[in-house]
Amino acid sequence: RSNLRRHEVKAHDRQKCRAWKLLKCVICSSHTKKRHDMHIHLHKVHGVLLEKEELEFETNEEFKLWKKNMELNTNSSFLKIYSTKKILFFKCHRSGTYKPSGQGKRNVKMSGSCKINGFCPAMIKVKIVEQRLKVSFIKTHVGHKCEIKHLRLTTDDREFIAAKLAGKVPPGDILRGIRSSLTNDELRRIHVTNLKDIVNIEKSFCLNMDAVKHVYDPVSVSAWVEELKESKHTALLKFKSQGVVSFEHPQLDENDFLLIYMSEAQKSLLSRFGGDIICIDGTHGLNSYNFQLFTILVLDESREGFPVCFMFTNRGNEAVISLLFEEVKKVCGLLKPKVFMSDMEETFYNAWEKVMGGADQQLFCAWHVLRAWLKNMKKISNKEKQQLTYKTLRVLMYEIQEEAFLSMLNTFMAKL
Repeated sequence: RSNLRRHEVKAHDRQKCRAWKLLKCVICSSHTKKRHDMHIHLHKVHGVLLEKEELEFETNEEFKLWKKNMELNTNSSFLKIYSTKKILFFKCHRSGTYKPSGQGKRNVKMSGSCKINGFCPAMIKVKIVEQRLKVSFIKTHVGHKCEIKHLRLTTDDREFIAAKLAGKVPPGDILRGIRSSLTNDELRRIHVTNLKDIVNIEKSFCLNMDAVKHVYDPVSVSAWVEELKESKHTALLKFKSQGVVSFEHPQLDENDFLLIYMSEAQKSLLSRFGGDIICIDGTHGLNSYNFQLFTILVLDESREGFPVCFMFTNRGNEAVISLLFEEVKKVCGLLKPKVFMSDMEETFYNAWEKVMGGADQQLFCAWHVLRAWLKNMKKISNKEKQQLTYKTLRVLMYEIQEEAFLSMLNTFMAKL
């Protein structure tokens, strides 16, 4: 393209015209043509001090290793946008404007676009001088936080997962292995890998997903449990198969099934966040055996629910739930959360109170509350009153100001 422009100027006497791509300030929406001008604007107008660092590397491998570690430690990513034999230029991957590539038929993902619709000054400029790499690094990001949810899996992480898929490791085992690899309190992008990521990697690497551990489920589960016993990442593991008498837990019948699992990473998160909010949720109808999955969750630093313990069982009564909490107590000690949240059955809280003592507050899951309301709406014969009642209840549910809540409630009750 540059050769064509040069030819047009020299051979056809056309004026050299460059279409400048304006840079937009993410704070005040001002525009500049050059990066340097935007740096000056950020400093003079907004008082932003850009932290700079000058580095030097002997080889390209040393530079790549530094860049990789820097991105991991700062939850950032820098994309190469310009390169010649002597110069490389990388910019923050969140700098720029969101440009939809499709026809607008699909909604934008819940986390939003990674682009901030403006200019972020963070950059890496590399000059190659006498086979040495001289790096100018601007560390300061403007207009966004460095968050895991806007990062992509690194090439190394994608290749690691692809190697597992190529080795016929089931996706569920891959995800469990990734989760259990979190041995400290610092979350990386790979630790929040989901099934969609694995499907995308499978497609991009043209891999065939036909992994099967064993066609007979009890044998497959027993083999998996033996693997977990040997794993250094396992913090809690209790297993009882059907047809076996448990002398350790006499409350379980011979035909009961029980599997409780917690990784070291989950133990760390439960110990760290278990004093705030603890939730427990039950899922039914997972398979033909009619087993139930019970999950204990906490809210992490992003206020996102994170599972910290799992229990598969065929019985979810108070005795079995108490057994789950007792095993958790042995591993993590006595937990005193401010809030205990569950569905509207008293089984969960009664078991928790029996083992751990009461919480400061007991809350019901909003989904279960709404479902109970819908069930009781049928008792109102008038359809219009049904709709009005349900809409009002939903508004009241999310009202956090006590005075406003009481005022709306009294007004609504007067109308009824």
